[in-house]
Amino acid sequence: MPQYKLVYFNLRGRGEPIRWVLAAADLPYEDVRYSRETEWPFKKPETPYGKVPVLYVDDRPLSQSVAICRYLGRTHGMAVDDPWEAAKGDEVVDAVHDLLPHAAQMVYAKLAGDVAKAKMLATEFYTSTLPPVMRELDRRLEGREWFCGDKMT
Repeated sequence: MPQYKLVYFNLRGRGEPIRWVLAAADLPYEDVRYSRETEWPFKKPETPYGKVPVLYVDDRPLSQSVAICRYLGRTHGMAVDDPWEAAKGDEVVDAVHDLLPHAAQMVYAKLAGDVAKAKMLATEFYTSTLPPVMRELDRRLEGREWFCGDKMT
């Protein structure tokens, strides 16, 4: 069994789906969480692309959250074999992933103390951005337990 170490900030963000996959696969891992303000400026040059999350697999780095989740899924039996079903699963992942920048803008505005901007962004997100995605996800899941294949992917 490889040794896993996940490096991310001390928040959910793009690291959380990786933590979910690790938990679903019942994989032990070291969860390293950097402070954005104090630790990250010093650690950034050590990371691929100068970004996190990074999953170290036996000390080999793998970057990009979706690539990490796909790797873990394929490696630990959470991937479908049918190319069409796999593509439909990728489509769902990408649709959800597209929501992250919008959600991050709200968080950053709130952290910056700009309550008015955070509220405006939240209103836009919950009334305009999120509903069409949720409608499509609901439509695709209708009558099915999983978005693609017959197991969690």
